[in-house]
Amino acid sequence: MFSVPYFLYGQCVTVRSDNQDISSFNDLGGKIIGVRTGTVAYDEVIKLPDVKVVGYESMDEAFQALKDGTLDAVISDFPSTAYYIREGNKNIKIVGDTIINQPTAIVFPKNNSQLPDLVNDALAKLKESGEFARIYKQWFGVEPPQYLPGNTTTLYEWLTIAGILNI
Repeated sequence: MFSVPYFLYGQCVTVRSDNQDISSFNDLGGKIIGVRTGTVAYDEVIKLPDVKVVGYESMDEAFQALKDGTLDAVISDFPSTAYYIREGNKNIKIVGDTIINQPTAIVFPKNNSQLPDLVNDALAKLKESGEFARIYKQWFGVEPPQYLPGNTTTLYEWLTIAGILNI
């Protein structure tokens, strides 16, 4: 048993703030891309044709190479990147939509049928009151997507909204 999704964990494209050439994942052809090795993002980015992928042990190293002009873009997880920028690293920016999206929900024991309803009700109240948006913006520096926390009732519906199922 799961709660409604309350977060969409995805990868984002990050460029220098003065970059006007890259506005989404689709603009990465012919570019030098930094990504942390051993991650889902790395496994996906190395499959892209016509890009040079440079692996890094840490995102700090990748972001520094981006700032120094060694890289054209970095692919990294949205939560960490948004927080990194919010903490004063204004010389880089996130462009386009997140990719490789994974919905996040709370898992409950099978024998507790009331707990999911209580949590879903609490998430709905947080959304309705604006508190969810306030907390999200506090940590990530941007407004949450309108569909979070989700109103979907099945994993199938959520995966379709998240773009994981292209049906």
